[in-house]
Amino acid sequence: MRQTFSGIPRVALLLSLGAGLLFSLPASADWLVTRDGQRIETQGNWQMKGRAVLFTHADGRVDQLPRDYIDFEASERATAGEEPRIVMYSTSWCPYCRKARKLLNELDIEWVEKDIERDREAAREMIKKAGRGAGVPVIDFDGTLLRGYNPDKIRRLAEEVRKSEKRRKAREVAKNER
Repeated sequence: MRQTFSGIPRVALLLSLGAGLLFSLPASADWLVTRDGQRIETQGNWQMKGRAVLFTHADGRVDQLPRDYIDFEASERATAGEEPRIVMYSTSWCPYCRKARKLLNELDIEWVEKDIERDREAAREMIKKAGRGAGVPVIDFDGTLLRGYNPDKIRRLAEEVRKSEKRRKAREVAKNER
């Protein structure tokens, strides 16, 4: 007969305790990536507490998200410096930014959003890429800029990035098999 602790097999108890310790330890990350592909730049460590992930935004705001909402593998890749190939420069109040955000999420492709009002560096990046007079949204599809909201062009450019990414990954696999 196996030893139990309050009816729980010892192995199960040890595994659950180990998992609890693992998920309560701070994790060093610069990015959290949500399951819908949105990236959130973090400042310092984030922590898992119960069913929530606690973190500090790049601008210093403390926040939390449900643990199930985070794609931890994509967060690791993002933190390792594997930048997404789609970047949208936006503001929180812009209706066309909201439409573009919704469409990019529906396309199920990895992308990052940079709020030019909250992040001065993002504003500088956008001006460098699109010029001083550019309004929002400005979406950088791996070097191809789209100014404004055009759903057909967003779909076409996102698909081009997706195909390009598949070709790049296939070349990487072939290179590693040699």
